[in-house]
Formats: sequence, structure tokens, C-alpha cells
Amino acid sequence: MSSVVQLRNFLNIEGLDLFVSPGEAPPLIVLGVDPSWGKDDFSGMQGLDIRTARQVLEYQGKATPLDLFKKLQTICLHKEFFKVKMVIIEANAGRGLIDQYEVWKKEAPEELPMLYYERATSGHERRSGFIITSISRPLLLARFREVTNDEPAIIRSLRLLSEMQTFVEGPRGREQANYGFHDDLIFAYCLALKGRDDYLLYWAPYEILREQGTETAGDYPIPQRIGDFDEEDPLAELGIVNRRREVDFLWNNLDLVLRRQKQDSRQDKK
Repeated sequence: MSSVVQLRNFLNIEGLDLFVSPGEAPPLIVLGVDPSWGKDDFSGMQGLDIRTARQVLEYQGKATPLDLFKKLQTICLHKEFFKVKMVIIEANAGRGLIDQYEVWKKEAPEELPMLYYERATSGHERRSGFIITSISRPLLLARFREVTNDEPAIIRSLRLLSEMQTFVEGPRGREQANYGFHDDLIFAYCLALKGRDDYLLYWAPYEILREQGTETAGDYPIPQRIGDFDEEDPLAELGIVNRRREVDFLWNNLDLVLRRQKQDSRQDKK
């Protein structure tokens, strides 16, 4: 395993750490952003290597919405040590940040990273960003535990490890930061992981075809948002369409899936 060099306050941004392995090619990353709820709260950003899910960069700090957007711009425009392919922003507290990013992206749509869009559900329009709810929250945390337990070396930040040690089960069984501690880095990582999983599932196959220069890829547009797919797209023969349907069903029917899991768990105990 190659050594890791930590560069603090990277790009002259206080609180931004970069983790690089000398000799390795600059990774493509997904950037998860967990904005703060107010001036006394921390904002967090995590950049994950799409290929390995390893931490590439991490930001934690108190910033106004405008300052956070400027930091996000600086990171997205960087190309030397990494390249951002997708930005996924938590939408509960980050709607203003999302709106700013969308305006910015209209100025240079091909040059800037794509912005994550949630899939549309019945009766609702698709919206940019990711809303963490009482249903999606435990699934995000379960995925976080799965990945970090299988490959603990992907965590490179002492700040994140510290948050993980003070992230506990609350009195009502809800996992949360212990009193006086923070969880913004954990949820920024969860968001980046969600974006990475969807990027690999939805976009990477098309980009592979495009890089190969096949006629199929050249004749079919690269989707810009999750859900922008034709039923008879060129990847159907690879079985990817069916896999997409499985993932869509899971995220559009989370309450049903969770009820079934609880029923199965009760039956196992009998």
C-alpha cells in the first residue's frame, strides 16, 4: 500500500485537507456536501475516489452560504490532484447552495461537475440534491458502516475517525452525534458514497462506452441526470437496465422495504 501525504489547508482553504498517494494518477471523485444549519454549526465536505471509495479530500468549518459556495467552486475547478465528476448536496439545509450551483453550471455546463438529482417518485417532480429523511437516513448509515467495516483503510482523516467514535445510539434508538459533538463529516461521507454508488451504476457504463469510441456510445447521449434513460437503451443487453430498475424500486419504496425487513427480523426471533 502506498504512503499517504496529508496537505492541510489545501488551496488556501482553512479546514480543507487533501490526502494524496505520491505516484498515483489523480483520482476522479464524487464530492458530498453537508451544509450547516446556522452560523454556529459546522459544514462538511468529503471527496471520495470513485474507483476505491477512499477519502481524497475533506473540509470542515463554519462558513456562510456564500463562503461555502466559493469554497465549492474552488474545489470543483481544481484539476491537478483530483477531478470532481459529481457533486451531491444535502438538500434539507442546502437548497440555497444547490440553487447557486445550478446557476453557475448553466454558464459552463460541459466544464463543471454534474449535480446529483434524486429520482422522481409518483406525484412528485425530480429535484436536485439529496433529502435525508427518517427513511433514507438509516440506509445511508448502513451503507457507510458496510463500506468502512470492509475497508477501514479508506478512512484517512482523524477528524472523521473522531466523529465515528462519538456517533452513538440515542435514547429512541436513533444514531446521532453525542451531545457536544458533530456528525457533518459522517453525513458528507454518506452523501458522497451515495453519489459514488449511483455514478457507477448510472453513468460509468456510458462513459466506458464513449471512451472506447463505439458506435453505440456515439449514437446515444450521455445522461445528465439520474432517470434520463430510454427503456431500449444500448446497455439493455448488458443487463444494466434491469439493475437500474431494482435500485429505483428500492429508493422509491423504502418504507415498504424497511417494513419487510422488520417483519423478517421478528419472524427470525420466533
